[in-house]
Amino acid sequence: IGNESLDVESARVITEYHIGKVDNKVKTGGRIDIFISDKKGVSISIENKIDASDEANQIERYYNFKTEKNTVYYLTLDGRLPSVESSGVLIEGKDFFVISYKKEILEF
Repeated sequence: IGNESLDVESARVITEYHIGKVDNKVKTGGRIDIFISDKKGVSISIENKIDASDEANQIERYYNFKTEKNTVYYLTLDGRLPSVESSGVLIEGKDFFVISYKKEILEF
């Protein structure tokens, strides 16, 4: 997770976490499906993508939210990558991580 570890003892989970009005020009804002944060401000943002298409700049917008202390995960049924329209120039495995219900959730 970013440069710090999440403090599980103080972590809290918020669904549909609003991070501001969507601004596709500067790539900020939106509503994160699952947001986990601790008392130090370290956070995990999870885009839970089941039966919906990617939004413009979605992964980029979440990445730009508290970049230094936030880690973005793209969760799908089978581990597919987000569209380029969503992730832009971000690099999977470095700037954001892909996880799946099929592998990381069910087999865990």
